[in-house]
Amino acid sequence: MEKTHQGKIIRKSLALLMLRIFLLQAMVIAVYLLIRFPKAYILLQLLGDPDYHHLNFWLGIIVFLAVIIAQTALLGIIILRWANEQYIVEEDTIIHTRGIFTQSDELYSLKTIEAASVEQSLLGRLLNYGTVRVYSPVLKKEYFLHEIPNPHGMKDIILTLLNDKDGEEKQIIPRSR
Repeated sequence: MEKTHQGKIIRKSLALLMLRIFLLQAMVIAVYLLIRFPKAYILLQLLGDPDYHHLNFWLGIIVFLAVIIAQTALLGIIILRWANEQYIVEEDTIIHTRGIFTQSDELYSLKTIEAASVEQSLLGRLLNYGTVRVYSPVLKKEYFLHEIPNPHGMKDIILTLLNDKDGEEKQIIPRSR
């Protein structure tokens, strides 16, 4: 029986997923070219006979298929990891769900949260993703919500939920390390 959660579901950044797929494609092309071009020269040197076209053709097919299989496997892993990880923001908790074959849930209670802040790299600012860091002084623990799209909006949602739970406005001060 599948667990269902009510609340706002937030997946990791789609822009970052697309960037990872693009980088995988670039890496596969580079590896293929690095293998393909020296192959013909090496075969000519080893065989000494310029009539190696059949061997060159079949080795080319094998290399191409190996690269395509590796690319497909890596692409599947990237997409499955993205699709099977999410944050569910509920009224009093944040649930971090992840896992491809086995699923694990981490619950972060908003009852103990006192501070929230956003960390973004230059790439994160360009692609509008980042890490939302929340701090629980009761548990003396920080929770990180990684690669969140629109992290400032997510922080505002968390702060709104924090303010709504007590009925009074809280002044949230980002905790520095």
